[in-house]
Amino acid sequence: MTANSIDVMSSPGYPLKYQPNDDCWFVLTTEPGYGVQMNMLNFDLQDRLPPASSGVSGVCADYVVIHAPLGGQPYPPRCGTSIPAGSKISAPANTTLALRFVTDATDERSGFSAVIQSLPEDLLATTLTFAD
Repeated sequence: MTANSIDVMSSPGYPLKYQPNDDCWFVLTTEPGYGVQMNMLNFDLQDRLPPASSGVSGVCADYVVIHAPLGGQPYPPRCGTSIPAGSKISAPANTTLALRFVTDATDERSGFSAVIQSLPEDLLATTLTFAD
């Protein structure tokens, strides 16, 4: 991304239903001295699968995993509507933010959309924050 730029990022086909069995990576890199901030506009993915008969809690069927920064420990997978509108996800200057979007074979939804910005580091929140 160029310095002080703004764009919209969305799941393939948004706002229509996304495709089954998809595995997409969105990798955002900025110019030196600038970081990436992503503000979630909409988030609607298939929710967790029912718990297995063994009693183990369900796992996300379709999900987003955020790496901020790329190469660091990723945040836990998010599904359903678990990233509410207004949530901010930031990666500090001179790092890369990546978002992985994975879907299974059933129950496609509208997916997600977010505004992404390249901002000077002093204007960024440096952690993942959720508006809920």
